[in-house]
Amino acid sequence: MSRGCSLLPWPCPPPQAFRSSQQCARTAVLVAILCVNGLIAPRASAQVATVLGRVLDAESGRPIEAVAVRLLREETDLIRTTDDEGAFHFPRVPPGVYELVLEHVAYGSFSDSLDVGAGEFLSLEVRLAMQPIELEPLVVTVRRRHTSAKMAGFYERMEKGLGYFITWEDIERRRPLRISHMIGELPGARLIPVSALRCRIVFRGRVRYDPTSKRIEPCWPAVYLDGRPVYSLSESSDATIDDFVMPNDVEAVEVYHGPAVLPPRFAFHNAHCGAIIVWTRSGPL
Repeated sequence: MSRGCSLLPWPCPPPQAFRSSQQCARTAVLVAILCVNGLIAPRASAQVATVLGRVLDAESGRPIEAVAVRLLREETDLIRTTDDEGAFHFPRVPPGVYELVLEHVAYGSFSDSLDVGAGEFLSLEVRLAMQPIELEPLVVTVRRRHTSAKMAGFYERMEKGLGYFITWEDIERRRPLRISHMIGELPGARLIPVSALRCRIVFRGRVRYDPTSKRIEPCWPAVYLDGRPVYSLSESSDATIDDFVMPNDVEAVEVYHGPAVLPPRFAFHNAHCGAIIVWTRSGPL
């Protein structure tokens, strides 16, 4: 294959080989057309180059997958991503000086210059070392709350997980209109309306027999406020927890469905119906 097109190596034969000089001229034109159409290798086809290679770990020699490989210069941005063998391939690269850039989330960024000649076949092997990645500083905000002596044992009981617990973080996140709303959302709890906006709480499966009315009635759980029983809430009345405390006043709530899980400290006064213990943020010690 010739690098260029020229008619000089193809001289016209002696006149006796042709019927006329016009036939010699037609033969010369045919050779020129073959050069233009690429049947004789044109110089333009030899301009592009091939660049391929592999990216390996500098220490282990293992291939690195998902490396972004780029060839950059003015108005040119070629990009490939390495496969599971660490290989990349640029099949048609115009000649010139490029910036070779490799980027990987664990190996950081690497760059170097690469001179690509016309028609060259370049095979590269790049070894990258693992680099520490500088991250944005971690900001930790600590909100301190001092638990009063009246709540002694609350967090120990919460860790045991025998009941259901509502903390002040839960209340601030949920921001209920009434604390009974949050208690009523706990498993096994049910709200029973006593007026248009007020509800009492009962636990499913907890009922009692009323000998006076001779009917099965709800079994109202015992209610404690800062560790002290609120008898009016444990009896058949229209009083509700919301009549005694607002959500902003509540530090924590612990709920027990029955005597099997009830802490001994609260195992009296209607304990068979369960118990609700409310701890306030400003209640007496």
